[in-house]
Amino acid sequence: MKKLILSSMMVAGMSLSVIAGEGAGNGGGAWVCQNNDQLKTIRWAKLVDLYEAEKEFKLGIKYYHDNYGYQDIVEVQKSWLNFVDHTFYEELTPYFEEVERNIRMVDADLEVIDDSLYRVRPPARDCLGGEVKYVQVANYTHYGSVLINEHLFKNEMFSASDKAALIFHETIYAYLRDKYGDEDSVRAREIVGYIFSKLKRPEVSERVGELIGDMPKRLGMEFVKISAGSFMMGSPKNELERYDHEQQRYVTITRDFEMMTTEVTQSMYFEVTGRNPSHFKKQIYCPNSFETRVSHTTGFYEYLCPNNPVDSVNYNDVLNFISTLNARTGKNYRLPTEAEWEFAARAGSETAYSFGEGPANLSAHAIFEGNLGDRTHEVAPIRTYSNLPNAFGLFDMHGNVWEWTQDWYEQDPTGTIDPVGPGAGSVRVIRGGSWVYSPGFLRSASRGNSRPTYGGPDMGFRLVRALH
Repeated sequence: MKKLILSSMMVAGMSLSVIAGEGAGNGGGAWVCQNNDQLKTIRWAKLVDLYEAEKEFKLGIKYYHDNYGYQDIVEVQKSWLNFVDHTFYEELTPYFEEVERNIRMVDADLEVIDDSLYRVRPPARDCLGGEVKYVQVANYTHYGSVLINEHLFKNEMFSASDKAALIFHETIYAYLRDKYGDEDSVRAREIVGYIFSKLKRPEVSERVGELIGDMPKRLGMEFVKISAGSFMMGSPKNELERYDHEQQRYVTITRDFEMMTTEVTQSMYFEVTGRNPSHFKKQIYCPNSFETRVSHTTGFYEYLCPNNPVDSVNYNDVLNFISTLNARTGKNYRLPTEAEWEFAARAGSETAYSFGEGPANLSAHAIFEGNLGDRTHEVAPIRTYSNLPNAFGLFDMHGNVWEWTQDWYEQDPTGTIDPVGPGAGSVRVIRGGSWVYSPGFLRSASRGNSRPTYGGPDMGFRLVRALH
């Protein structure tokens, strides 16, 4: 693709005089008043202004609806670029990371800044107020970095699509300018425009809702359908290690739903929130998969054991995660009710565990105190041990981390048709047991409870989503 770009540029004979305004050169630029209240650019190549480039090439970026965050739009565009030319995409990846990392407060007068990159077209086109001014948002330094002014970047004048376009545009420009050097930055601008023209793909823009809606799939979230049905909830009085609050009753789930096959991982949580609150995130806990990533919300590095379940999340943390995910996808993700959780965990079984009555085979299915109970482990099926699912294809319904449900806890639950627990309370129901608990707490009927503000290193969750 890069050779095609360069050869096409040379064949086309594109030159500065063709695409630039009067006096165009390397860097600088302003919007000024001109005759008949018209705006004119001076010392500015036409493609430097992103709005002009979008007008020229009808870029798909501007078709995105601003209900989506700019990170989502950038990710979809990056996916398309990856499809067009994977090698070029890999070369650009560190530039994307650096540009986003350099969204910060910038002093435009610093001597290291030599080239202003992005201009905002002023809303007024009359000259009554004198010279029409531009707003400086991004700058290119002698050291090869794009610096984006955080204060201006967060201003309401920029839509999500504007922000995405800025990130995408400046990333490619930074790469090309490093490649060709300061002397040829205008040529780099021409090539950026040519690349954008090749990235035009209207069907991607038309399907943006669908693409953004698949964010959970891109994060590695997999769901299975749980069909409506009835089951005996709770435990019989002769079940070993049962508690009195596990009274049996016949419960009916009237609506199909989907449930995640695994617990939410640190990677999934980080990509949605930009945070990783987990206790078990250092390299000693996952030497083969440990990562550091830059947060899209704080700009700081975070440690991740990406495939381990997120831990140390309280109930309110979970609600914030779900709210953000729903806003970015337009879907309705939520926590399972306690009844939905046990229905899914049992997977048609009537025994203490989904695989049988006693805990003899628990080590084949679960991480718990009796086998690997010193920390969380990668979610099954990524791990190659203790990774058997239940009959519904759900992993870790026994052990690894406790899982929050949406129900307030009550001592003697009585609901039988889609029960949801009481309307208020002081503690929420948690299910499944964890890495630090003994087998009795991992039984399908075992009920735990916790304050909504508690988020210990054995607390996690998984999601469900409605089908109707």
